[in-house]
Amino acid sequence: MRPLAIVGIILIVLGVVALAYQGITYTTKEKVV
Repeated sequence: MRPLAIVGIILIVLGVVALAYQGITYTTKEKVV
């Protein structure tokens, strides 16, 4: 694989994880309140 492809995949994975983490923390905060 090309280095650019690897970097792109890493960025996409990080973005998905960040979105999922934000969604989880948001829902838990709403449930607590």
